[in-house]
Amino acid sequence: MKKILFSLLVLVITAYNLFPKDGDTIKVRTIDFNTPKYGWFDFPDASKSFQKILMNYTIKCPCGEWDYLAMVFIKQFFAPSFRVDSSVVPQFSCIFDTSWNYTAKVVGGQLVVDSTPKKPRLLEFYSDSSQPTVRTSFRYVWDTYYRYTFDKNGNPIDSVLVPPDTTLYLQKRRIYFQDPIAIEERYEIMRFVTPYGIGLDVGDGFTWTMDVTDFAPLLTGKVYIDAPNQQEPIQITFDFIEGIPERDILRLERIYDFVDVVYNKDFEKKIDKIQVNISPLERMFKLKVIQTGHGFGGNEDNCCEFCKKNAYVKVNDTVRYTREVWRICSENPLFPQGGTWLFNRTNWCPGAEVQPFDFELTPFIGKNRSFTFDYDMDYYDKPYSSGSNTIGRWIITAYIITYSNLKFNLDAEIQDIIAPSNKDIYSRLNPTSTHPIILVRNRGSETITKLKFKYGIVNSNEYTYVWNGEIPSLSSQQIILPSIDCKDWQSGSRKFKVEILEVNGQSDEYPSNNIGYSDFILPPSFYKNLAIKLTTNNYNVLTSEPNIRPYSYVIKNSKDDVIIEKNDFLPSSTYIDSVYLEDGCYEFSFFNEFECGLGFWFYQRNFGLNNGLLQINSDNLTLYQPNVDFGKSLHFFFYTEDQPAVQYSPDTLLFGDVSLNKTTTCKAIIKPKNLKGISVWNFDLVLGESKGFAITKFEPPANQSGKWDLSFGDSLVVYITLTPKKTGKVSTSLTFYTNDKKNPVVTIPVRANVVSENFVQNESDNLFVELAKSNNNVFEFNIDGSAFANTTISIYNILGKLLKMEKLNYANGKVEIDLKSYDSGCYWILFQNGKTHIAFPVLVIKE
Repeated sequence: MKKILFSLLVLVITAYNLFPKDGDTIKVRTIDFNTPKYGWFDFPDASKSFQKILMNYTIKCPCGEWDYLAMVFIKQFFAPSFRVDSSVVPQFSCIFDTSWNYTAKVVGGQLVVDSTPKKPRLLEFYSDSSQPTVRTSFRYVWDTYYRYTFDKNGNPIDSVLVPPDTTLYLQKRRIYFQDPIAIEERYEIMRFVTPYGIGLDVGDGFTWTMDVTDFAPLLTGKVYIDAPNQQEPIQITFDFIEGIPERDILRLERIYDFVDVVYNKDFEKKIDKIQVNISPLERMFKLKVIQTGHGFGGNEDNCCEFCKKNAYVKVNDTVRYTREVWRICSENPLFPQGGTWLFNRTNWCPGAEVQPFDFELTPFIGKNRSFTFDYDMDYYDKPYSSGSNTIGRWIITAYIITYSNLKFNLDAEIQDIIAPSNKDIYSRLNPTSTHPIILVRNRGSETITKLKFKYGIVNSNEYTYVWNGEIPSLSSQQIILPSIDCKDWQSGSRKFKVEILEVNGQSDEYPSNNIGYSDFILPPSFYKNLAIKLTTNNYNVLTSEPNIRPYSYVIKNSKDDVIIEKNDFLPSSTYIDSVYLEDGCYEFSFFNEFECGLGFWFYQRNFGLNNGLLQINSDNLTLYQPNVDFGKSLHFFFYTEDQPAVQYSPDTLLFGDVSLNKTTTCKAIIKPKNLKGISVWNFDLVLGESKGFAITKFEPPANQSGKWDLSFGDSLVVYITLTPKKTGKVSTSLTFYTNDKKNPVVTIPVRANVVSENFVQNESDNLFVELAKSNNNVFEFNIDGSAFANTTISIYNILGKLLKMEKLNYANGKVEIDLKSYDSGCYWILFQNGKTHIAFPVLVIKE
């Protein structure tokens, strides 16, 4: 049973889909789409232990036009023990009597020393624990001062400090309300950049999930959250996964608080070197940095938004980490957006979370009881040109986090399931039907070199796999598991399960996080005969290299066998490649080395780039056509099988000659072509009622939804009557809908010739005829029905002239009609038995 925390009268009952039931999840819904983006919320108390805390940040559209910073802050409030002139200071020394300013000058050859009183300071005290921000007392005091000795010219030559009467040190009392007196301390736990929202549609919402376990000390009890985002509605939900953390957090110290630093040669002077003192219990250390670059256009490399630079972490003045401050945006899962969303940027992308940099400092501290660290950037001294541009700058938040030792030596965690998954952030790799992809984290102290997995679709076959590699302590590794049989994906559970059975050939010391689940949907089902149509754009306008070919694609089956692979596509050209695929699961991958899809408005406007086209077709049916603005790559999954297909007889319902004012009946027979069956519905005779046509009977009748779901071998007989009201030719069309994608609306012409005399002979309603094959103007028909021997065959030319008529006098179920002696042209072959008339148009071609 999931534990649900009630917060702001919102009860969240959504099940968490990754961890097993024995790792209970407490879900805390804080900010919601229709509520303010700030406020107090109730979180679990500090007595509970959690192996992980996740924050889910969801946006909805309508979305704003521009890419703006949006943060999530935890704010804490404190009542001060004192204030000086309405300001909070960390310490204050003062005297209780007047302090003085001294000046000296020579007047008439005499030294004159003058003194003027300094302005008093208002010292206010707050000592009432029940009303911590209400002033309990005050007094006026003075700053300390110096008494000076002057020479004969009035110059100070000595001074004596008047000692303070008291020195106060600020004491802070935690309070759970906002107040003008209160001290506010904020902690940035997430940074987000809003998407270019022009034309953007995120449906019911788009969610990013962040691991905020390092902020656990802030996420207990009553918590104030402030999440400024002026572009779109947001929702924030926290998942507290109960269990044993990988290590205990002992200290969370904010080092840089959203520091906005202009990028120039003085960067190192603006970011202070920090000394950290270590307590005896602190054994492990991490530096967490949230950093993004902003401003561009004022220099040649568009710093800081678009310039790739390195950051350096120094521990005790030695560089221990070099990190590229950069992010690839052309594979952002939220696409396409307006604006220049696919341009890579300095650790951020429009419409994406900002991933913090985590630097493990433990190996560099040793047994020292203190250490220093410094955060530097590449030296930069390029001039800035003002105007419509904004100066390049870095915005940096950083924390030092200290921990206990790790709890386990061997602890492998199913950190996440990338595929199959319904998560928005993995949408570029889903829905899948080939290889599962998982993320494993090493929470133990020993390096992981071997993992044994069991996995599969729930209630289907199970698979085992032994992975060999290397996952250092506190690192994560993406692992691609061998493919699952295509038939298993199509089983009914739509739930994937993976379990770690062994770590380094041994049992995991903490099995609670060894199992992961994910829900998924199936990719689309396609026909087996496919054609990939690619029209390239004029990509040559983007390069001076004549031989470059940026586009390529490949189709692989679930065993990674390459079915078709192409990469030599010229600009402004169209290619169509046909392929027949057996029943199975497949991945179609398409790549563009220029990272601009098959079209991008910015390149169109500035370089004249046209849009290309990509389609997967079957005959004249388009099955897949992505938006051209997709960035670097596409990964599209599908499986092939027989598709619902309809067949019907006759192609045209011919009543033939019908006597005036007498009722005549014809019938249409509808069947599925293959084992997938067929569904049909919504039968109609177009304007038929006014001409005397009517649908009088269905065999069998429709189901409760008004449809006929026919399995292979079933048939539906539709009876149509004609009671003509005047002589002459009359016609209508029998129409109905199907789930045959290539033939979604069937139209069967209905024709009759109403005459004054009735030429209809014997009545028989038990006849089925289908054209089996044709070869060299010889047409073979299959005939079924008890009235076979009473059937006549007539051949008409396109003008309706009777050319031949004969009566069937044999009953083997097959009839061959040889038209090789006829001239090239169109003919009608009419089968007639009583009131039943079935006609087939045929084409004779003579070489």
